[in-house]
Amino acid sequence: MNQKKFLLIVILLATVAASITTYLITNKDYATYCNSNQITKMTSVIIGNSSITVEVADTPQLQECGLMFRDHLDSSTGMLFIFEKEDRWTFWMKNMHMPVDIIWINADHKIVDIRSSVPPCTSFFCETYQPSEPAKYVLEVNAGYADAHGIKINDRVIVK
Repeated sequence: MNQKKFLLIVILLATVAASITTYLITNKDYATYCNSNQITKMTSVIIGNSSITVEVADTPQLQECGLMFRDHLDSSTGMLFIFEKEDRWTFWMKNMHMPVDIIWINADHKIVDIRSSVPPCTSFFCETYQPSEPAKYVLEVNAGYADAHGIKINDRVIVK
């Protein structure tokens, strides 16, 4: 191997090592940030015969952290993201420790899309999930909850 190739490999490995170190440090700091921005607002969401106690994420900081770094959700609980306007809000599963169902709800309180059993992201680059129609609310519940409770697109949602 010539000296140029060797130098290139060393630079590449050093860059990868630095990126991984930065990611780990940033991830730890981010967990601390999210844990210090705990949600204090709670409400109920009713879909059909299902009542779900939800934490309300209604600020950019709370929405940014969402359910990251949580190990579980109790049954019939979740998180409700409330946005100022309808849009095709995109979600990803970065720093998630559990799978969830993601339910998008429009301003008229009608479910416009559901992604069931979305797995946590285990790689550096995470898949994103976007609804087929604009939504004002996004509900995250335990994986399988929507199927188990017969929740489907076009169902009406009551937010108390």
